[in-house]
Amino acid sequence: MFKDLKVKATGAAGVGTGAAVGEFVSEFGTRAAGLKGDVKLGVKAVVKALVGAIAWFVSERTGGMWSFFAETMAYGSWGSILLDLIARAYPGGVPGLAETAALRLRGVAVTARAVAARMEVAPKVEKVVPEEEAHLIG
Repeated sequence: MFKDLKVKATGAAGVGTGAAVGEFVSEFGTRAAGLKGDVKLGVKAVVKALVGAIAWFVSERTGGMWSFFAETMAYGSWGSILLDLIARAYPGGVPGLAETAALRLRGVAVTARAVAARMEVAPKVEKVVPEEEAHLIG
């Protein structure tokens, strides 16, 4: 049981470390160089790919859990490139997408509450039946 937990914890720590190191190094470099837009995206992708390649190289040269940690670190660095693509395509990146979705959901909820409130205060419509047809109603 503990061995399985050790593997999962090492993998999670490796992915998190890889994403954090890749993001820090790439963001530091692009901010120091004053890059913007697509150039910044390209440089960040290359830097994260290099950080991942270095981690992969280390994983091939070590053994045991250190090898596994370095390998998952490479995956984390490479995987974080997707976040940069999303951030370039959508204002605010993943948090911006979440905010947009939440606002839309809240807008739908507000609209549904407004409709329900209007229905409660709307005058009730009574069906008026002429006397000659009253016998038709149960």
